[in-house]
Amino acid sequence: MVCTFVPVFLCSWGHLGWLIAGEIFTLETPSAGQSVTVFTNLLFTFVMAHSFIAMLCHLKLGIFIFFSGWVIIMSIFVLCQDWWY
Repeated sequence: MVCTFVPVFLCSWGHLGWLIAGEIFTLETPSAGQSVTVFTNLLFTFVMAHSFIAMLCHLKLGIFIFFSGWVIIMSIFVLCQDWWY
């Protein structure tokens, strides 16, 4: 499952954290904005990497349902963006 998840994530959601960050900051603040984006991305990657094993031990199969739920929420958010604009 991990070998399937990684390429699919990289082709879909993986690049959006970097793409959106480059688009939302003004022309005067791209370096400061990108540094905040990189810091936040690395911080949450660190938190998820360190909490994954504990979550796996306690939730067992539920961890995959947990992450699947977040992917569904992200997908709904992106699909609703068309309606808001």
